[in-house]
Amino acid sequence: GMISLSIVSPVESLAALRAGSEASPGVAFVKALQARAALEEGMPRKALALLRRPRVQSSSYDLLGAVVRAEAHARTGNLNAAWRACEEALRADAEGVSALAVRAEVNLHMGYFVDAIQDCETVLARDRNCFVAYALRAQARLRLDRAEEAITDCDWAIAHGFRTGAVLSVRGEAHWKLGKRKEAICDCDEALREDPRCIEALGTRGRAFLEQGEFSAAVDDLSRAIEATRASASKPAGPSNSVAGIGAANKMDLLLVARAEAFVELRNFDDAVTDCDDALALQGQGDMALARAVRGEAHLLSGRLREAFTDCDVALKMEPTDAYTFAVRAQVKLLLGRRWEALEDCDRALGLCPKLEFAVNIRDQVGKAPAVKAR
Repeated sequence: GMISLSIVSPVESLAALRAGSEASPGVAFVKALQARAALEEGMPRKALALLRRPRVQSSSYDLLGAVVRAEAHARTGNLNAAWRACEEALRADAEGVSALAVRAEVNLHMGYFVDAIQDCETVLARDRNCFVAYALRAQARLRLDRAEEAITDCDWAIAHGFRTGAVLSVRGEAHWKLGKRKEAICDCDEALREDPRCIEALGTRGRAFLEQGEFSAAVDDLSRAIEATRASASKPAGPSNSVAGIGAANKMDLLLVARAEAFVELRNFDDAVTDCDDALALQGQGDMALARAVRGEAHLLSGRLREAFTDCDVALKMEPTDAYTFAVRAQVKLLLGRRWEALEDCDRALGLCPKLEFAVNIRDQVGKAPAVKAR
């Protein structure tokens, strides 16, 4: 999803179209205004088609047309073309705030978070009241795990009237990363009132519900987020519904693993395994060790011990400091009759997390279990 970065509003665009003629403000400029109006209506491909037509060169067109083209390319996922159009706009106006803001968002899409922050700060040095730049910088800071700074930027944008589902969902995710689940859920509730399609708000609220033990509610939200992400991946981007929606498709694996965790708690092991399988098949940027670990626990609880052992083994090679996965593997080893190996895994788990009750309970079971020769 893209945030609206209009340098002329839709109303102003249509007014200019009604008043315009081929001589004034010029055919090219009118086409640029038509493209802006199409972009605001959620038709980036139509905007690009308008801008491809033969044009009359003018300084007004060069700036407006390049900025509109950059945003339209970004909405259709053509980030390299969006970048080139931003550079074209900045050549036409080196002080251009809108082009820099679009480039900041392109940087976010491409994962260049530090560059995105630099662009936002240049924008804010020129216009301290550019709420778009605060919203974009908040998103970039959040991706760099600077959650408190992200909240500060969101607070400023909201206080100055930019109260959108996008900004509220960013603040909700920042609160969730800081362990403030109630604040996160509250922000996500507000975000979804502003925009019921806000994927990030659904995903964040689902994970917060999961951590609070509200597993059915977690499954509901995560399922909605997964379906919305799949739908958004199968059609061209429309009008902005989320600054935080950047890279939502790459988060599908995280949503699937979170729902799998909830399914495990609800003892729906087959669906948990299916979600983990799907997450692993995506080969995204998410936590593949976690997917293996969750699938391992689902296999354990459904009695598939060999599969559970393999998953835990792989997960621990990828993430050797996960105390809970050591405890799960210890349970598997105990059930397979490998008592002393189970005890070693318990000790490792408790060394990493001394108060892990699951590992304490398994260690007690090891002490009570009869010796069985492992096959």
